[in-house]
Amino acid sequence: MPVVTHIHLGDCPPLELSLRDEAWIGCHEPQSPGEAESLDVAAATMAALQQPVGFPPITQAMVPGDQVAIALGADVRQADAVVRGLVAALEWAGAGRESVQVVVGSTAEADTLREQLQDLVQDGCVVIGHTPSDEKALCYLAAVDEVPLLMCRELFEADVVIPVGCGRTAGSYDSRGPYESLYPRFSDTATQRRYEQADALDGPTAVSTRRGETDRAGWLLGASLVVQVVPAPGGGVAKVVAGAPDDVAQAVAEACDSQWVQEVESRARLVVATLAGNEQEQTWDNVARALYAASLAADEDYSAVAICTRIHTPPGKTLRKLMTMNGDLERVASELQGAQTDDAQAAWEIYKALCRGPVYFMSQLDEETVEELGMTHVNSPEELTRLVERSESCLVLNEGQYAVPRFPAHSR
Repeated sequence: MPVVTHIHLGDCPPLELSLRDEAWIGCHEPQSPGEAESLDVAAATMAALQQPVGFPPITQAMVPGDQVAIALGADVRQADAVVRGLVAALEWAGAGRESVQVVVGSTAEADTLREQLQDLVQDGCVVIGHTPSDEKALCYLAAVDEVPLLMCRELFEADVVIPVGCGRTAGSYDSRGPYESLYPRFSDTATQRRYEQADALDGPTAVSTRRGETDRAGWLLGASLVVQVVPAPGGGVAKVVAGAPDDVAQAVAEACDSQWVQEVESRARLVVATLAGNEQEQTWDNVARALYAASLAADEDYSAVAICTRIHTPPGKTLRKLMTMNGDLERVASELQGAQTDDAQAAWEIYKALCRGPVYFMSQLDEETVEELGMTHVNSPEELTRLVERSESCLVLNEGQYAVPRFPAHSR
C-alpha cells in the first residue's frame, strides 16, 4: 500500500507525494501556514525582553541616555515585527526611538527594512546598512592571534548592543550560537570571505574554531543581552528568546530540537529536501544548508538527493565554475577549494553531493543552467513523484534549511 506524504515548497500549498510502503523511511512534515499557531511576534519579542532568561529585565540593563544598536542577523523571520517589539521594549525601559539604531548587513537590506518601519524612522529610529569594504565603517576591537578584529562602527560606538539572530538546531550547517548574527556579518570583507571559503567547514576542528571565534567577537563587543528568533515549521515563528547568551543558547536548543529534529531509523538512497518560506529564504546559502542536512541521512556508499526550491537567483562566481567543468569532479575539487565568494559553500556542497550520486534540482532556473551545474533538472511535481516512486528508500526533509535528521542511539 502506498504511503502518502507532502512536500512544502516555497510559500506554495503543499504538494502530495506517494511511494511504496517498503521504500518509506520518513518525512519531516510541518504544519501548513494556515494550520500553524499564529504568534504575535512583536508582542512575543517585547515579552521576552521584559522577562529575559538568566538576565535582569531590560529596565535594569540600561541607563538614561544610552545609545542602543540592534544588530539584526540574516534569516530572521518577520524581522520588522521583531524590531518593533524590541523598540517597544526599549521605550518601556525609558529609551526614546531617537536613541535606537538598527544595523543590518547591507544597504539593500537597510532600504527594505526602512520601508517596513517608516513610522519608527519618522520618529527618529535609524536603520543603517553595514559596508564591510569601507574602512571608515569599521573600528578596531582587539587583536586576536596578532590579527586585528574589526567590527562595524555603529556597534562599536553604541552603549548597548543587542544581537538578534535566527535560532538554529545544534548540529545544523554552520550553527554558531547566539552571536552568529554578529560575526562575521558585521566585520570586514576579508573576514567575511574567509568564512565563506568553500571548504571552510571540512576540517576536523573547523566547526568548534568558528564557534569560538564568533563567541569571542560577541564577548569583546560586550553584548551581554541577546535575542534569538526560533523559526516554526510552516513558515512562521515558534518562539522569541532573550537573555544571557548561554541561557538563550540552551533555551533555543530545546525549542529547535522540538521543532526541527527528525528521528530516522536508517539511511536513505534518496533524500528529498525542500526549501520552504518566502523569497527571502530561497537562497543559495539555504541550498547549502539543505544539502548538508540531506547528507546526514544519505546512504554513505551511494545516494541521490533532490533539492526542491523556488530559487531564481542566477549562479554566482563560484557556482559558475561548476558550469565549466563538464562533470569532471576531480577538476571541480581542485578549482573550488579555497574559493571565497558568497556562493562558494553552496558550490562545494553540490560537489560533495555529486560525489555520492546524482543531484536533482527543482527551481525557477532554466533547464540548461541546472544541467550545466552538474545537476538534473526537475521540471514538475510529476517528475519528482516518478523519481520518488522509483527509489529503493526515501526520506523527505521539509524545510531542509532548518531540519536536522538524527539517528536513535540503538541504530548508530
